[in-house]
Amino acid sequence: MAAAAVETGASFAGVVEEETTSAGARHLVDSRDAPDAVVNGEPTGWDALAVGYRGLVRATYEVETESVHSSRPEPNAVQHAVAWTERVQAAFGGGGGGERDEAAGAVFESVTVKPVSFDGGPTPDSHGVGATVDVEFRLPPGTTAGDVQAVVADCTEVGGVDWTEAIPPLAADARSPVAGELRAGIRGAGGEPTHLRKTGTCDANLYAAAWDCPVAVYGPGDASLDHAPDERIDLDAFDRGVEALTTAADQLCTS
Repeated sequence: MAAAAVETGASFAGVVEEETTSAGARHLVDSRDAPDAVVNGEPTGWDALAVGYRGLVRATYEVETESVHSSRPEPNAVQHAVAWTERVQAAFGGGGGGERDEAAGAVFESVTVKPVSFDGGPTPDSHGVGATVDVEFRLPPGTTAGDVQAVVADCTEVGGVDWTEAIPPLAADARSPVAGELRAGIRGAGGEPTHLRKTGTCDANLYAAAWDCPVAVYGPGDASLDHAPDERIDLDAFDRGVEALTTAADQLCTS
């Protein structure tokens, strides 16, 4: 993307904390006017572009109970946290899978629940038992954070839930100028473009929600290697990706 920007004069921004707080993307939308178009960099494969991503909202469940002998039948905080997690998963169809960024299918259309951390044991003062569960919810287009929060509230019998700021789902227009120029760039580099709807979340979701401009996602690379210890890129795919991006950016900058 940087190489294409140098060649064409398009703006390039590298932003931090994607898939965590999205602090860089949030700063960008707060500090600059809307551009004419956005190409968000993500591994789609050099001959494909993505026009759909699920949204993301995170929750932290916390519960505390009095400390009693472990032989007592009453559930302690750890048991409450396990039961809460199971109820929430069951309420959304029991699933937690499908987080790998791939072509979507049924997973794209569903809410999936993924517990990402669990902590429990005696409280610091040893007078009770506490437990905490961090959970990520992926949201398909048409589902809001409020929809998920309402379901979770019905599942929460004891303890409480804190929510982060949500990232909305993305359903971009595959007929937009930016998508059209990316397809032209892919064809120019020798490929036949395809469209993806991906089951993860990216900063393009925030750009599309904040800016009234066309948005698409593109980048060479194998999404199945995302966040893996052997993450890598094929150099031929990299070169074709630069060519496709340069063609698209040149047309978008001059149109």
